[in-house]
Amino acid sequence: MIDNEEVHLKKGTFGYRVVHPGIIDGKKNWVNILVGGYGNLITLIFILLVILSFLYGVKEMLTGCSDLAENPCKYCRENPTNINFSLRKVGDLYDGGGKEWGS
Repeated sequence: MIDNEEVHLKKGTFGYRVVHPGIIDGKKNWVNILVGGYGNLITLIFILLVILSFLYGVKEMLTGCSDLAENPCKYCRENPTNINFSLRKVGDLYDGGGKEWGS
């Protein structure tokens, strides 16, 4: 007993740890039963928020990519700075050394 409070310990792989009992003074503590205490609940909520935000970002990225693939002209009109005006015919391509490709 520490400060008139029972502390339950369990020996594990990495030493002793605190165990939060599911029944305290004859009453069921559902937080302790389901997730093992309020500290574990906060950690679980944080991990779920990170996973959900990652999934939302992937969904938004895939939506944008599929929109671009379906209608590339719409993308060019909405983002005119991304247009490359230096397009050439295939026969006009050079390798930088003055030689034409394929010759």
